[in-house]
Order: sequence, then structure tokens, then C-alpha cells
Amino acid sequence: MIALRYFCGFSLQIFPYAFFCLYPFRDRFRLSTKKTMLMALSIFIVMVIPFSLIAQFNIGGDYRELIWNVIFYIALLLFGVLYCFIIQAKIAEKLFVFFVVMSYGFFVTSTVTFLHRTFRFPSDYFMYPPFALALTLIINLVLAKPFLMLMERIRTMINADLESRIWKILCSLPALFILIASIAQFSSIINLSNNIVVHVMFVLFAVFAFMVYAVFFSVMGYIRSKQEEQRISERMLESYRNQAENNEHILEIHHEIRHHMNALSSYLNQEDYAGARQYTQKFTEEAEELPFVTYTANALVNSILSEFAERASRYKAIVEYSIVIGRSLNMEDIDLCRMLTNILENAVEGCQKVSEEQRIIRLNLHSKGNFLFIKCENSCNEDNLRITNGKYKSSKKNSDKHGYGLKIINGIAEKYNGILNVQVRGGFFAVTTTLCLDENND
Repeated sequence: MIALRYFCGFSLQIFPYAFFCLYPFRDRFRLSTKKTMLMALSIFIVMVIPFSLIAQFNIGGDYRELIWNVIFYIALLLFGVLYCFIIQAKIAEKLFVFFVVMSYGFFVTSTVTFLHRTFRFPSDYFMYPPFALALTLIINLVLAKPFLMLMERIRTMINADLESRIWKILCSLPALFILIASIAQFSSIINLSNNIVVHVMFVLFAVFAFMVYAVFFSVMGYIRSKQEEQRISERMLESYRNQAENNEHILEIHHEIRHHMNALSSYLNQEDYAGARQYTQKFTEEAEELPFVTYTANALVNSILSEFAERASRYKAIVEYSIVIGRSLNMEDIDLCRMLTNILENAVEGCQKVSEEQRIIRLNLHSKGNFLFIKCENSCNEDNLRITNGKYKSSKKNSDKHGYGLKIINGIAEKYNGILNVQVRGGFFAVTTTLCLDENND
């Protein structure tokens, strides 16, 4: 029975946490899932047999506890090596998952110890008292589903390809964990009663778990906003691409005008005035249905400029475009789309705050070599602009949910090694940046 107790105790200290560590990376194994499980099971069997036999036959005498600890830490080391080797992921991602699982493990262990000593459950001189094993199993079963949901959210974080700075924040958690664990260990060796030590450890690890999850949910909120932003941007890009295709079709029709003129001349030369009148009417109707202005040979940019020129006209705003760019730019379409649409969206919105006779939007878009110069000016009401910490804020209601335009523009400018300059002068709001369109942008 002693060997069985140690087998169960060893299993409860290994299996749940190994499973939780692997769960977020279940489709990132270097080997097949079957081979991975066989390797993990082999390590478990090799370690658990001597661990249990030492307890059953009282091997080691006074050094028995030391031998147990050595076997257990060797097992942890082997599982750690397997964990690092078998998973294809960033070191920061693996570290974060490991320490979240460790915080869960210490929470379970501390809770079991606290309950066992508080209620003084019966025990003997062996490790893993039956009541402690039962409590550990029950707590793990109760927390399994919510913790799996947490691991699924972490999987979303991993698949979201977070920025490096986010992972740097997350990887600061191991340092905090080591600090708290060291404090807890120090409290166990000074002259304090066992109950005080248990309470200190329980509080410290609960604080750590709270901080882990606070950071985690903060990052999840960031991911959700980025995913929503990306989803909207992709929809917008697809819309402009479709519009660009339609515009190409319109250009083809415009190029056919001379053919229509030749046909009309033929009717007139034959004095078929009724046929000429009918042909002219049909051509006029088609032309009216396909209004289109060409600002540049770049189809995507042309679609965006046409869209916002039409939108500005609804508010009686004058639009002046100065566009000197090539048919293609060394810039991702989604970045180009987000940059221009947010700039022009803000410009149209700014114009609505002034009287109709003052509404004007000027956009300069010039490319030369690997550089793209962008400057947009729009008339604005300076009294309505809010400035906080040197940054312009949205004047809309619920401004916390708005004002992302300049943040998006600034983020894209930084990606392409540009600096965003925002100025308000003489009743005009101006946004200026120069982007470096080389192959090293990421």
C-alpha cells in the first residue's frame, strides 16, 4: 500500500502539469503525438518505480528523503528537457506556459497543505497521506475545466504572434516567480511555526497567481482589439481590391470611346440619324452609370482616393489630391490601405466640424526611390481638439472606444521606419510622415 501511495502521489505531481504544459502546443510537436506520449511515459515509468520501491522497502535509511528528492528532481529535469525539445515555439512562449502551470501547481499544493494542517487530518510518517492525495485529486478535477479554458486562451495568444515587447513583459513573470518562491523558502527555514509558514506560502503564491492572470487578461484584451482591427482592415482591403477591379473595367470602357465615336461617325455618314440617336442614348446611359476619375496608376490607391473624394463631396468639402507614385509600391497592401483610409477618415471627420465654405482636404502622396512622402491637411475647429500628454484625442462621445486612427497610422509609420508629425496651425490639422519602403520592414 505504501508503494501505491507514492505511485499516486508521484503521478498527481507530474501528469496534470505535464498535460497542461503540452496542451497549448498540441499541434507544434517536432515528433508525432504518439511518439511524444511514449517518450513521456517512458520517463515516468523509469522514475516512478524506484521512487515507490524506496518507500515500500525503506531503502536509504536516514537518506531516504534525500533520495526521493533527487529522483523527483531528475524526473522534472528529464520532463523539462523533453518539453523544450519536443515543442516548436519561441522560448518566451514556452517559459510563459511553464510558469503559469507552475503557479497553478503551487496553488494546488499550498491549498492542500493549508487544508490538511488546518483541519488536522490523520497522517503517518510517510509522504502523501491518503487525505492529502484525495484532496489533491478533487482540487485538480474541480479546476481542470477552467484551467483548460485558460490554456486555450493562452493558445490563442501564441497563435496571435504577439509583438516582442509583449513577450518581454510576459517573460518578466519568471523573475517574479523566483522572488516569491525564494521568500516562501526563506520563511520555511526561519524559526516560525508551521501554520504561519503555510499561510505565508499560500498568500504569496495566490498573489503571484493573481498577477499572472491580471497580465494574461490584459494581453488577451490587447489581442482581441488587434484581431478586430485586423479583421476590419482585411474587409476594407478586400472591398477596395474589388473596387479596383471594377475601376479597371471602367478604364477599359473609357478606352473604347474612340471606337464608339467611329461607330457614331459611320451612322452619320450613312445619314442614319435614328440609329445615331439610339446609339448615342445607349452610350450616354452607360457612361453615366460608370463615373470614374483616375488619380494614379496604382489601382488600390486610386480606389481609396475615389471613395473618399465621393464621401467628402457629400459634406461639400473641396478635395485636392497631389499624387505622384508608381503603379506599385514596396509596401503591404493592408498597411497602405489602413494608412490612407485612417488619414482620410480623420480628415473627412475634421471637416464636418467647420462651416461648409471652409471645408477642404489636401493630400500629397509622392514616392521617390524607396521613400514615400505622405502629407494630409484638413480644415478643423481647433477649439474641439483635445490634447492629453501632448497627444490629440478623439472628440467623439465614449472617446475611450475611439481615437485609434492616429495610433494605427503611427504604428504603420514606425513599421516603415518613419516618424509621424501632427500639427494644428491656422485652422488646419496636418499629418505628415515619410516611409522607407525597403525589404527590411517587419
